[in-house]
Amino acid sequence: NYYIDFDFSEKGIGDINQYVLLTIIKDDEILFNDYLNVLFDNNDFYIQDDFKKDDSMNLEFKFEMPEDVGNEAEGKMTNFDIKITIK
Repeated sequence: NYYIDFDFSEKGIGDINQYVLLTIIKDDEILFNDYLNVLFDNNDFYIQDDFKKDDSMNLEFKFEMPEDVGNEAEGKMTNFDIKITIK
């Protein structure tokens, strides 16, 4: 079995994080669906699976801003790193 750890490290200003929705999908299964600030606050996201040496896995990261977000997000930004470790 393999353990896949995701470390989302916020760098600098992240004043748009409360407006950006992140969905993480593994092989058509939604694993995470919430705002960036929730992920940065918890930073405890991992996958433990029966993933074997020659297996493949499709991971999809979708970032979107909901249509109802208006001028409150104008001029705001985020900056972060994603470190993926497979053990």
